[in-house]
Amino acid sequence: MKLHEWQQKQKKFLQGGGRMFAYYEQDGKTIKKELFSQIAEQEAKKWASQRNRKGEPELSHSQVRKFYNEIKAIERYIEMRGENAFLEKLPEIKMIKAKAAYAYGRKLQRKGGSITKEFKNFLDANIDQIKTLKDFKVFCKFFEAVLGFFEFYSISKVN
Repeated sequence: MKLHEWQQKQKKFLQGGGRMFAYYEQDGKTIKKELFSQIAEQEAKKWASQRNRKGEPELSHSQVRKFYNEIKAIERYIEMRGENAFLEKLPEIKMIKAKAAYAYGRKLQRKGGSITKEFKNFLDANIDQIKTLKDFKVFCKFFEAVLGFFEFYSISKVN
């Protein structure tokens, strides 16, 4: 994809309310130094700042852990079986978007779903970026970093 095409795609995505998380520097190889720190922390603050009437985080810890644990299980499977397993598991990785849509839809219908639109958008944006095993590994680490900050900010109420 040419740079101009990518910029148009990004602009359209952002206009639709989505977000993109750029994992790499402009060289396309080097992971951004602030990805696992400042960027992860900013995302976690967004999740933790959404509170219900009782002052509790709108986003359920158990729902976040459910999605995180699923990602980690796929990561472990790939590590045990080698790089070729990534292509085998890629459809499963992509299906997480459908599971997030389902959980968010249940929340909208007041049937027990407990993920926020912000979290659904996070999963959608990140999963859309996964094209290679390296992308998947970076996503796993990024999700881990965001989760760590989320635990802190959702408990401490420090935003």
